[in-house]
Formats: sequence, structure tokens, C-alpha cells
Amino acid sequence: MSGRRERCPEDVRFERRVLSSYGPLCEMFFYSTLEGTTERNWDRTSRQAAIRNLIEGQSLYMQPEPDGTILMVNASGRGVGRLEPRIAPEILKSLDEGRQWHAHVRSALLAPDSSDRDLVVMLLRMVTTEEYDEIRAEAGLPTSSGVVRKPARDFSIEWTLVAMVLIAVAMTML
Repeated sequence: MSGRRERCPEDVRFERRVLSSYGPLCEMFFYSTLEGTTERNWDRTSRQAAIRNLIEGQSLYMQPEPDGTILMVNASGRGVGRLEPRIAPEILKSLDEGRQWHAHVRSALLAPDSSDRDLVVMLLRMVTTEEYDEIRAEAGLPTSSGVVRKPARDFSIEWTLVAMVLIAVAMTML
């Protein structure tokens, strides 16, 4: 999809519903319109037929392709379209670094002057396990390994008070 897509109240409701299942694990999200939705898959199955069976919120999965693109597939492995070429390299790089991504169907709308459907997906980038553990540790909650780390205590206020008391005692002795 080129350019930004305008958000509407339905998008906000959709986002709340999807994001509620991830909690603090979702670092960021955005929408993208898939390309190649009118092409056929390698096994000659119709991507449009697969798209017609999708429902809003349904999970899609990323399948990196040898040509550097990312094919989005449904739960049964049928291709429904490719991520835009301008975002695929960055997502592939982050996948190689161990970052997790999730995708959910936002809408499958009829294309103008056509019986074909355009597919808009919500892509979500998750925090790493290390980042998640750091967030939980800072809050004094168990990490993924079950360890509860007490947040570091800031003693600067206590030391300031001790210094003030010592100064006050010293001044009274003069």
C-alpha cells in the first residue's frame, strides 16, 4: 500500500480487540495492503478463493520466500498475498534477529471496478523475551524464567536526609 491509510472508529475497536490479547508484548503495529492477491499460488490454487474465506481478526502467517519477499499464508498454508516490497526487507531482517511478528486480517474489501478483493492486514511487532523480562523485572514481577527481581532502590533521598541531619547536629555543636 502506498501512503497512509486513514483510521476510522472501526479500526480503533479492531485494534483494541487484537491488542488486548497481546498485552505489553506488542511493541508497535501498522496496517498494510497485500500485493499479488489476484495471482495463483504455486499449486495453482486461487488466492482470491482463500481471501474470500478469511474473517476479520483471523491470524495470518509469514512465509519468507527465496526471492526476498514475504508470502502471507492462512492457517492451512494457502497464500493470500505478499507484503509490500518496501517493508519486506526490514521485517525479514528483524525475523533473522529473532524478533516475532504477528499478522491479523483487518479487511478484505472489493477492489474498485472488480470482483477481486484487496486484503488489508494488521502487522504487529513483538518485544523480545529480554525486553519483556526487563519490563517485568522493573515492575517487580516474575520474568519468563520465574525469577522475581526486586527493583533497584534509590538511596539518594535517604543519604540526603542523613547529610542534613549531620549538618544540623554539627551546627548545634558550634
